[in-house]
Amino acid sequence: MDLRAITEIREIALRSTGMSDYERCPRYFLFRHRAGLVPRGSTSPALQRGDMFHRIVADLLRGKLAPAAESAALLVMNSAVADLVTQVGPAGYLPNGQTPEEATKAIEANTRVAIAMSRAYARFFEAGPSTISGLRVLDNAIEVSVSSDDGAGTLDAVAVDDAHGETWVVDHKTCGWDLTQYVRTLPLSAQSLLYPLLARRMGKIAGICYNIIKTPTIRCCKTDGFDLTRYAERVEHWYKENENETMLRTFIRPSRELVILSQPRLDNVERACILLPVLSNFPATGGSACQSYNTLCPYMGLCTRDTAGWPEELNRYDRAWRDEEPDSD
Repeated sequence: MDLRAITEIREIALRSTGMSDYERCPRYFLFRHRAGLVPRGSTSPALQRGDMFHRIVADLLRGKLAPAAESAALLVMNSAVADLVTQVGPAGYLPNGQTPEEATKAIEANTRVAIAMSRAYARFFEAGPSTISGLRVLDNAIEVSVSSDDGAGTLDAVAVDDAHGETWVVDHKTCGWDLTQYVRTLPLSAQSLLYPLLARRMGKIAGICYNIIKTPTIRCCKTDGFDLTRYAERVEHWYKENENETMLRTFIRPSRELVILSQPRLDNVERACILLPVLSNFPATGGSACQSYNTLCPYMGLCTRDTAGWPEELNRYDRAWRDEEPDSD
């Protein structure tokens, strides 16, 4: 069984998202990263919010004032809304079954949440021009590639702790679940393994500083008169009242044991990046990987049929590769 029905397969640089997806299911990695298959009309509210949030924080660290950074985010929102028009089918629906009005409301809601979160983040983590929580930012939103087959990604920021003479990768994180549990997963996460490798050109890296903010559980509504400023003030008050549960900062120093554990994982995914794309080299994990958070894997249709039926099935996907996109968090 080969992939002749797929017209283009790419060798890719190793990214943390690819590594996570490979460990979730090798075949998911093959379809998403090497074949670039993206289900048509698929959207992720968390990804939309996170991407917008990261854009604003990056602009703040570059020295933009908050209104200018937020205006740039609103331009991105308007572009996303305008793009919906090109996706509407003859029946008036988007490929994912939503109406344009529903999708527009969702994009606008995610933008409001991202802006409100960024205001709270800037205040509580003291993020401003070239500094964040007392660390001096050397650079931010850095696209890094170690080598063509070794690793690539985007570092949110690289900063120096002048008091101790240490350089840290700084990662802004948004999270929808319990922060304490989330932090326990970070030391062995794909990003924690890959970031120090990517940051070597910046000098000796002490480790990763994760600044984590929880996604607010409140939405912009009639209480705020659907006014962004009033909503952001309410969100900021919510963070202030629940700061210990909604804001968390943690430092991870890669240890020798972590390097020993990480190398086989990095090697496995690196081999998968260049393997001849034959399905037998990419076994489907099955079980929980095929149904996570009560959502079926978007590539289930390809996994459960012979490749002879793929030409029709492939019409359900667009083509895009992660190396053409910034890493979202």
